[in-house]
Amino acid sequence: MKELLWIPVFTVPIYLLYVYFKYGMTISISATYKHVKGLERPWFSFTLLSIAIPVMIVGIEAVPDNLPEVLFFLAGSLLCLVGASPKFWSGKMELTAHLIGSYGSIGLGMIASLVYFFNAPTIFYVGIYGLFVLSQFFVSWMRLNNYIYWVEVGAIITIITILFLN
Repeated sequence: MKELLWIPVFTVPIYLLYVYFKYGMTISISATYKHVKGLERPWFSFTLLSIAIPVMIVGIEAVPDNLPEVLFFLAGSLLCLVGASPKFWSGKMELTAHLIGSYGSIGLGMIASLVYFFNAPTIFYVGIYGLFVLSQFFVSWMRLNNYIYWVEVGAIITIITILFLN
């Protein structure tokens, strides 16, 4: 089942590089939806689903404990919600759904990783990710341009790597 994790490994960089070279850097992955036009728009939702569905399936299949299974499934489900609400700037309800989905999927994915895969590699990757996030939000001189984008990319890389390794 872990072979499914190769799907986001290929689809996410292709989408992000395409948007970067065609439209430039955005403030977040979700903001790429503002820039893409016409038939490119479904690609955003497809890319998020290409992350969410493998995380849900591998999280359920590779994890025999109930709590992490549920957390991985919820993380993937919330990411599906982000893909389903791409026009987050259009209304308060859309923005609320989008924010719950994005923060929830990252948070639950990290918690699920720590709950089940509490070993040295997982602690290392989540720790590095945590230090990176803290530095981006609280240390102004270390802040990258478009730090929300990099926090999201870091979360995707961390969760996929943890699922691959364990």
